[in-house]
Amino acid sequence: MVAEPPGRRERKKRATYLALRAAALDLVSERGFCNVTVEEIAEAGDVSVRTFFNYFSSKEDALVGDDAQGREAMRAELLALPGEVAPLEALRAVVLGRLRAIAADLDLSGEDHDAWARRFAAVHAQPEVQLAYAKHLTVVEQLVTDALVERMGGEAHRQAAAVVTAAAMAVMRAVMRTTVQRDGEGAIEAVVEGTAAAFDLMASGFHLPTAGPHNHPAGQAGDRHTDSDTDRHTHSDTNTDSDTDSDSDSDTNRDSDSDSTERAHDEMSEMRAMSQMSLQGEGDGR
Repeated sequence: MVAEPPGRRERKKRATYLALRAAALDLVSERGFCNVTVEEIAEAGDVSVRTFFNYFSSKEDALVGDDAQGREAMRAELLALPGEVAPLEALRAVVLGRLRAIAADLDLSGEDHDAWARRFAAVHAQPEVQLAYAKHLTVVEQLVTDALVERMGGEAHRQAAAVVTAAAMAVMRAVMRTTVQRDGEGAIEAVVEGTAAAFDLMASGFHLPTAGPHNHPAGQAGDRHTDSDTDRHTHSDTNTDSDTDSDSDSDTNRDSDSDSTERAHDEMSEMRAMSQMSLQGEGDGR
């Protein structure tokens, strides 16, 4: 069943909602979260403060909160998908649908996608906004978990539904941080593509390529071990050579000692012979 296009009244309300969101982003990105009031946002959006509170409960909500209509749309989309669609695939379809709806809203407001992304990144870098965004995601996560529990058949499946939902929300946060907070060029399209790829990664069991058995690029740790082993072998060989040299020196010393002994023995023999010849000569003389 194809949904009917929104009427004039709904389109006007949506335009006002988007104008207030844009005004909040503009002011907070320029001045900082603490230096902007609801009154200033309402004035920039050309509405009264009372009208502002018809759309948002606070300035935090204007910056990061999804409107009740959007949250209900997510729930309805989840429950409308065929029962045979797995929970993770159902969340993938709904999340990507919501991201494409953001792009459509920007087109409706006439706002440049890249300029919006740059302001979004600047605003979400502020600690106060990060806290508000975390609270907003908690609300959305609970709503999505409840819808999955209903899809999966009841409270017995709540833990599984909560795990799948938490993983999906983590994917969205990671993609937004690594994509939108760049220079903003093509950011909305990149977020849609990045989110689709991240869901595919989850479905694969987070199968990631590795650089080798121990993730050591060639020429690094493994080679250092080899070099170290080579050094140890070289040192061992040097010690062996040194031991051999020492043995050779020892043999040489022993040979030298033997030669000295022999020379001394010969000298003593010559001295005894000369002594005997001398005595014999003296006897002949007498």
